[in-house]
Amino acid sequence: MSAADLSLVSSFASLYPDEAARTLERHDPKASAEFFSNHIAAVPPDLISRLVPTYVSKMSSHMKSARVAEILGSTDASFIAAVLRTLPVSRRNSILGYLPGPRRAACQLLLNFAEDSVGGWMNPNAVSLPIDSDIETARSLIKVAEQEPDGDRLFVVSRDRLLAGYISHAELTRSKRKDNLRSLVHRDNRALLSRMTIAAAGQHPTWAEADIMPVVNRNQHFVGVIRHVDLRVASDRLSHSLQKKSDDSAVSNLVEAYGSTYLALFNSVEEIIKDQNPQKGD
Repeated sequence: MSAADLSLVSSFASLYPDEAARTLERHDPKASAEFFSNHIAAVPPDLISRLVPTYVSKMSSHMKSARVAEILGSTDASFIAAVLRTLPVSRRNSILGYLPGPRRAACQLLLNFAEDSVGGWMNPNAVSLPIDSDIETARSLIKVAEQEPDGDRLFVVSRDRLLAGYISHAELTRSKRKDNLRSLVHRDNRALLSRMTIAAAGQHPTWAEADIMPVVNRNQHFVGVIRHVDLRVASDRLSHSLQKKSDDSAVSNLVEAYGSTYLALFNSVEEIIKDQNPQKGD
């Protein structure tokens, strides 16, 4: 790419970051990764954060960890965490190691969830579709994700990662390339909070009409999905774990309460046996 072309691309991306993001998402992640790696200095800071996190995740697989950290460095901790959640732990930790200390600490807080929280059981790799995408790009993003959707509902977000609603995977598959993606969207922003407990999530009324729900963080950013079946599995495992801890605690308390009594009784019996069997010569 010539200097003039690069300058033109940079100016366009600075003025229209959303349009630039839509254009990039139509390309193979490997090609986009090469562009960012070679021309990072010319990339507007806002461009990366306008891309779908799962697309950035696929780009990162074609870059070294240090370069990924450098590219993500211009985005906020929430976006970095959204990308890192989709990566294997070893790869995630490698990238975190190249981030500045304060940014790394902020990301780690966002990545860690309590065992009994929705975030601890959700699927963070679920693809989200930007509402301004066309049908062809939406299908491409699903293909790039390299995994089957968890259900028929595919969740749609704004470029700010705010939940806009969902579309039917079956409807998207049947749609014509020139159809408008917005026309397929069912407007619905009901979601589970990532820090919500599994018990509370199980009581959400939306389960009466859906078998999968989106998960958002406290800023309402889409961070993943959770199926009702996974919620039940989580509830059963947590209940079993709680019961085991309760049983272990009861045994421990019993031993603690009566241990000294048993020891005293044992010592008394030992003394009685010694008295009944005096040694020769005493």
